[in-house]
Amino acid sequence: MSEHSPGGNISCKLIAAFIALSSHLIMHQIDVTSAHFSVAFSIPLNNISIYFSKLFSFRCLLIAVGTFSEFLISEIFKHLDFGALNGVGKKDNKYRKYISMACFALVLAIRVLLLIFLYRSSNLGYYVYIILSVEAFFFGYFHASVLAIVPEHSLAVALAANVSRLFILLTQFCLDAILYTRPLLMIKLQVLIGVVMTGIAVVLWFYYHQIGPCSSHITSGSTDLSALPGPGGIRVKEEKGFGRTFADAISPFMMFFVGSMFKDFLYPGVLPYALLKRDICHIINMLVPVSNMIGPVVLFFLEIAEVFPIWEPSYNWFWVFAIPMAMTFVLSFMPIHTRIPFFRSIINSRIKVMYMTLGVVFCNGFLDPLSFGGVAKVVKPQFRGKARNGTLKYGDNRLITFHAILALFMRFVFSKISVGYNDTRVSLGYCLPKFRPLHRMSKHNTFWYILRQTFKTAWKDTGSDFSMNIKNYL
Repeated sequence: MSEHSPGGNISCKLIAAFIALSSHLIMHQIDVTSAHFSVAFSIPLNNISIYFSKLFSFRCLLIAVGTFSEFLISEIFKHLDFGALNGVGKKDNKYRKYISMACFALVLAIRVLLLIFLYRSSNLGYYVYIILSVEAFFFGYFHASVLAIVPEHSLAVALAANVSRLFILLTQFCLDAILYTRPLLMIKLQVLIGVVMTGIAVVLWFYYHQIGPCSSHITSGSTDLSALPGPGGIRVKEEKGFGRTFADAISPFMMFFVGSMFKDFLYPGVLPYALLKRDICHIINMLVPVSNMIGPVVLFFLEIAEVFPIWEPSYNWFWVFAIPMAMTFVLSFMPIHTRIPFFRSIINSRIKVMYMTLGVVFCNGFLDPLSFGGVAKVVKPQFRGKARNGTLKYGDNRLITFHAILALFMRFVFSKISVGYNDTRVSLGYCLPKFRPLHRMSKHNTFWYILRQTFKTAWKDTGSDFSMNIKNYL
């Protein structure tokens, strides 16, 4: 990586990482402290998995809408050619960074509003759901702009997003030691910390673009690459088309969706909440960030060691992580829907459920960042020396945004299917403490009923999200 590239400036990478860390805090607070949320908001025991699956899936949808809006608006500004008035080419698209800063400021404002409601509202489960849903749209817009503006920092951003989960975990450990019997106060303190860090990050994002050493390096993802020297002084002769870029990136592109299919369906609706009592789930949720961190840390150090400048076929070996995820996916249904003693022993077994949950999260911890980082490396490879044939071809930057939009949409789909399944199994009696069916259907009919009802409920629930029927589960 050239020292003249944005990625070569360590301070720029650190700023981008801190911004990613602070922007993801709320998302990870929901995951790590979901047990405290359920107590503080008085969510009924059998509706905990449904509430968080609905919150997660609706946030994914709105993040996807925000991501698509960022792409659409940046394309509109690019083709309107506002920059030409100042002698700047129409593809410079400098307005992308201005709107990005404005959206991040709105994220901060909404988080301040959340903190106010935590102190003043009596119906917290409902209003927190609404506020976090609105925040998701602006977070999606902002995060998409970061990926498009600084793709060279993609692995640092991915690592920081996971470090934010670890930060929440360590903070929660301290709070649990002091205030374990006061879950609402712990939530308030976590949100307050998030507000302070987000405020600092907003200032740093402005500094990154307007004042600091990074501002002179920033170019939009749509910059005309044929006119610029690439990393290491190599002149980029042309930009690959979208189709060619997609074909080159198909393996890392698909890694996210396979990992998400298993992880977002199982966690947290099935693993751990379907198999363990709420209070026991808390320790597992606290360990999830540690398991999830291993993959991003390994990949980040590969990038630092310049082992991962471009996507190589050897990285396809990481697909092996999908195998244990598929096995755990099947294993998770066995204690719920069978009476085989070996599988039934998993119910209320903290150790077994913990291994299953952390195993899924660990494997996804490799596939998720490798997918985003791999696509970014295909679009914008980094070389320190001479590239092949003396040239370095960049891919179409639109693939990064398309990947982010599709990833968020599929996370919404998988988590919504999880809502449908959990709602169906609870209605049939496949839930704690007894897992005794409330029906007389045969195994064959039960299987097809659950399958049909899962998708029917998921589809119905998608529409009901916009009518905010979350009150039905509180």
